[in-house]
Formats: sequence, structure tokens, C-alpha cells
Amino acid sequence: MSITSNLVLAGRRRAISLIEGVLYLVIALAVIVGGIVFFQQSQLSNAVTDTARAAVGISSQARALYQNQTGFGVNEDLTLAMIRAGAVPSNFIDRSGDAMAHPFGGGMAVTGNGRGFVIVYSDISQAACLRLASIDETGVGPMGTGIVGLTISQSDPVDPTSAPDINGTVTADTMSTSCADGAEMAVYYAQNPGAKYDAPPSPFNTDNPWEYPYPKVSLGTQ
Repeated sequence: MSITSNLVLAGRRRAISLIEGVLYLVIALAVIVGGIVFFQQSQLSNAVTDTARAAVGISSQARALYQNQTGFGVNEDLTLAMIRAGAVPSNFIDRSGDAMAHPFGGGMAVTGNGRGFVIVYSDISQAACLRLASIDETGVGPMGTGIVGLTISQSDPVDPTSAPDINGTVTADTMSTSCADGAEMAVYYAQNPGAKYDAPPSPFNTDNPWEYPYPKVSLGTQ
């Protein structure tokens, strides 16, 4: 075999080796990217699950703590009371020990208003908002039971003394334009965990937001 033939064969082997190397590199990068995406999705899923579980627990404990009272106060900040009562999971208490925080990096607050209370989540991610902001026709959602409405704000802080912007059945589709990274989400709960949204009588007292929309009909009476 001539020297020229040997050189040609060696060149071909190097070209094949180079192509194989590039293919191996592409496959390795695809595996790495896939692993990162899977890890991120897993983290998001865990954070959403933790947030939903905490909301269910906090709302249940709030009702239990105030079950022998006529209401939850008038624009009453219940955050510290819930922490000191042991109603808030330890991973939802910030370093100060006197405030609440959620896994997406923002703060939380619990506010009592008459016959209901509101849990506000500041600076929540769009992905989390879309997964958490849903309510079925019975007032049940990932965040608990007896939910009468939601307010999502992309700019101004939510006023928990105001009536919720969204009530009735809420799905991810209906929230797609409302949820955004950094938004504030307020979940409105009724005192009765078996209650659901009920259309207000007309006329209603606009000076008392909890007259509208306050769930006056219990599922047990349906």
C-alpha cells in the first residue's frame, strides 16, 4: 500500500473520530440540559406542593383557632398569631421568626376580615400562580376548601379588605393573563370550610366588602 493511500485512510479515520466526538458531545449536552430541566421542574413541583399543603394547613388552623369567635377581626393581621400558635410550617417562617415566606422567594400574610380571612402571597412566580390559582364550583382548590375568590395583582399590593376580583370556578386557562412573575396573589377563605361562593343579593352593602361575595350557602344544605 502506498504512502498516499495510508495518508488518505488516516485522514478518514480522523474525520470519523471527529464526527463521533461531536456526536458524543451533542448527546452529552442533551443529557445535561434534560437533567437540568427535569431538576428545575422537580423543584417547581415540590415548591408548589409545599405551598399548597401549607395553605391547607394554615387555613384549617385559622378556622380552628377562631371557631369559638364570631369572626376574624376587622382588617386584623393574623400572621404573628398563626406563627406563635404553631399553625405555620417551619420552612414558611422567615429568619426573623415573626413573618412568613413562601418557597418562591416572597412574603406571606394572613389577614382577618369579619367572617373570612385572606392569605396573601407576594412576588410569586407565574408557573406557581397558574398551578395554585384554581377553584372548582364547590369552593375547593389546591389551596384548601371554602375558598370564595382570588385576586391577582401585577402592580399594586392587594388590599385584603376589598372583595376578590375573581370568584366562582377558576381554572388555569382563565388565569393565564393574570398570572405573571412577581405578581401578588390573594386567596379569600370563608369561615365555614364547607361554604362556596354565592351571588350577593341586590342591593348589597358596598361599605362592607365581606357582604360580597361572602358564601352564605353551605354545601351541606344543598
